Amino acid sequence: MSSDRFDSDCGTPSSPMTNAPPTGTRTGGFPAGDSDVAADRRRAGELVDEAEELLGSIMGPGELPAPEAGDRFLAEGGFARVLALYGEGMRLDPDEPAYPWNFGAALRRLGMTDLALTFISRAVEVSRRTGDEEWFGPAANMAVAEAALDADQPEVALLALARAREDGDLTASDRRQEDRLLEELGPVREELRQRMVLAAELVSGPADGS
Repeated sequence: MSSDRFDSDCGTPSSPMTNAPPTGTRTGGFPAGDSDVAADRRRAGELVDEAEELLGSIMGPGELPAPEAGDRFLAEGGFARVLALYGEGMRLDPDEPAYPWNFGAALRRLGMTDLALTFISRAVEVSRRTGDEEWFGPAANMAVAEAALDADQPEVALLALARAREDGDLTASDRRQEDRLLEELGPVREELRQRMVLAAELVSGPADGS
């Protein structure tokens, strides 16, 4: 499985998937009545920063950890601590898509593909719900599809590709990415391509609205 979409130093869907600190967090600029919300978001940012420091001790942005470092990180409770920190951060600031996105990126490079898919998908859904266009659209859904293939979940990959078409016009680069992902689905790719078109129709609904 190619990982070129995940090896950039950028943390947004256009060049996604590192454990770099989130670039779009929201921690200030709240009215006086929202001081509790602002405090929660600031605390969430602090917790995520701590988690990123722990992850940075075993792998740099866009890097894979050395096998012995990853094993030691798990055995010594480092991953459990990161999971707790990110979990609390996402609880305090559930509308910040950068947190599940970056955590999913780190999980992917740690080889925890099922968990990675869960958090990357969560980031896209948070963005869809909050209207944060930086984190959803064709490129983000392509990233979900790639994570799904890593996790050996081709049906999820297919739905993500359908959503990529639903969420906006595909660029030439998006279409190349789509073709590559379909190629990676193997010898049944033509059947899956037809099912992808059907899935897109199911996502968007009948053209006449009936």
